[in-house]
Amino acid sequence: MTRGRMVTQLRKYSIIDVQAAKEVAMVWLEQAQLQNAVTFGLPEVDDRYHVWRVPLLNQTGQERIGEVVIDARTDLNTPVAPRDQHALRPPPLPPPTRPVIAQTTLIDWNSPTNQG
Repeated sequence: MTRGRMVTQLRKYSIIDVQAAKEVAMVWLEQAQLQNAVTFGLPEVDDRYHVWRVPLLNQTGQERIGEVVIDARTDLNTPVAPRDQHALRPPPLPPPTRPVIAQTTLIDWNSPTNQG
């Protein structure tokens, strides 16, 4: 691997840093009207699956309540078709401003299945 270059640059991802991943996730949160309900944890790039994972934290306790998974090869100017019909999605944006949200997961930590 070339010294000094990030994996996002080597793989020529459109979303190359944490700030850009947060901006794309914020667009989705605003469309879903959730921007005041959650904050972000530290986003990380998953170069095996070519996605950014942006943790969602609740506003009050800063507990992790889910994540937004974003296709790393997209940007806010890339028109795309929906991928996973079971993923939680905001209302569609008019092209070309729709980001790719590959998956969103909200975790119910109080659920009996999540109790150890």
